[in-house]
Amino acid sequence: MSKKMRNYNDDYKGLGNVGDYEYYYGNADGELQRSDRPIDRRHTSAHSDADDQNEPGVHRKKKMKTGTIYLLMTGFFVIMIVTVLIGRIYVRNFIHSKIESGNTPVVSPADDDFMSEPEPEPVDPAVQKIEEELSAMTLEQKVGQLFMVRNNGGGSFKDTVSKTHAGAAILFAGDFKNKTPEKVRKMIEGLQKASDGRMIIAVDEEGGAVVRISSNPKLRKSAFLSPQALFKKGGLKKVKSDTEEKCKLLDSLGINMNMAPVADVCTSKKGFMYNRAFGKGADETAEYVSTVVSTMNKTPVASCVKHFPGYGNSKKDTHKGLDINKKSLEKLEKSDLVPFERAIDDGVDSILLTHTVVNAFDPIHPASLSSDVVNYIRVDMGFDGLLITDGLEMGAIIKYSGDSGKACVMAVKAGVDILCAPKNPIKDYKAVLEAVKSGEITEERIDESVRRILRFKQRFPEPVQPEVSSTTESDTESTEQSTTEMTTVTTTQSTTQTTAQSTSQQTTVTGSKPGDDGAVG
Repeated sequence: MSKKMRNYNDDYKGLGNVGDYEYYYGNADGELQRSDRPIDRRHTSAHSDADDQNEPGVHRKKKMKTGTIYLLMTGFFVIMIVTVLIGRIYVRNFIHSKIESGNTPVVSPADDDFMSEPEPEPVDPAVQKIEEELSAMTLEQKVGQLFMVRNNGGGSFKDTVSKTHAGAAILFAGDFKNKTPEKVRKMIEGLQKASDGRMIIAVDEEGGAVVRISSNPKLRKSAFLSPQALFKKGGLKKVKSDTEEKCKLLDSLGINMNMAPVADVCTSKKGFMYNRAFGKGADETAEYVSTVVSTMNKTPVASCVKHFPGYGNSKKDTHKGLDINKKSLEKLEKSDLVPFERAIDDGVDSILLTHTVVNAFDPIHPASLSSDVVNYIRVDMGFDGLLITDGLEMGAIIKYSGDSGKACVMAVKAGVDILCAPKNPIKDYKAVLEAVKSGEITEERIDESVRRILRFKQRFPEPVQPEVSSTTESDTESTEQSTTEMTTVTTTQSTTQTTAQSTSQQTTVTGSKPGDDGAVG
């Protein structure tokens, strides 16, 4: 330490904290260093600030007062507030000048309020409409929305629709046989009027072995070709144009859902589904499915990809009995599920579940009755559209459950949305209704499916109205009877319908003859 620095070491031992000043001194090299010797402000008689000022080697640095810091911070915030206010005034004047010049839309008072709370997001009108429709329904009507009934010859089709409050109906070849387009439209209009609201009117018009509509020459000159025949004739371009023509025909008749395309990956000619499938590998089948689904999305007719998770090359027919798929999940995901994943990516409206027991998902229940299968589709595949059972009158389900009503209850509990073609629709409807009333099925579970169904029906907000003929029905009948040809047609139609109602329609479809009626699948 410099000799000129006073030594207070002996005088101020134990004084404690340093006062308001820190002392510095110059060392031998001319550098400024801090002294660690304290000074007590009380001892002014022995040493004063003036003494230090006169010491050549002693320097002092005054600490900043706390009040000074507060003063600077206050000044900073005042400047910030003034800047914001000036900016706000400038922006407001700028906006108003733009409004006056017509270069920007008028700003609402809420937008002009600088401190206004953000407005809540508007409710989706579509969702609001669904909730309004749902809240207006009785329990009976809500349960009925889950039923897709068919004309099984057990009485009046319209009575079946009315008594079950059915939300959907599926038509078969017998419903179209010998009918003109006008008569088909009137039939469908009658079903719509018998229901509680908009109905899903579905049909299997795959082409080839399954053609419910085009098997009638009065509705189309020739039956639609199978997927394989179409592709052979003109590739996917021909598939696309064929799909467009199908949808145009169905829409003109008042049908709003085609249970197609078939997405089963079946490459063996011995496979049960081969004649109805695309007949090629997973990726090629996926391209076919994508072409059909993406084309249907541009029409008023909804799509239903089937039969999840796929028959594969199985020779067994679930119209007659149970089939068991023993493939691992890894194999399914690399092959059978590929076309279904593609359909979901392309926005397919619905998926039909097969009655096959698939061990990779659930070794106990058929896919159509399995909550594990439903969860896989909903969670793993991310699909929130309609899930539809295959025909619940088919042999596999009857043999598995022993009772179609029990099967309907199981399907609803599993999470399926639509029960397709139950064997005894009125009885089966009552079974599901009773299960809800008893608490076996919660009403919340019913509401979940009804919301999906109502959302689906927004695709076609109003049922297609039939064309109104300029003549009355009695006049038309008189005109028909005035010619021998039309009399013969009328007699044949009457005889066919009477025969259809007097016989059981449980005959299974094997795809051997175009237009063959029977169970869904």
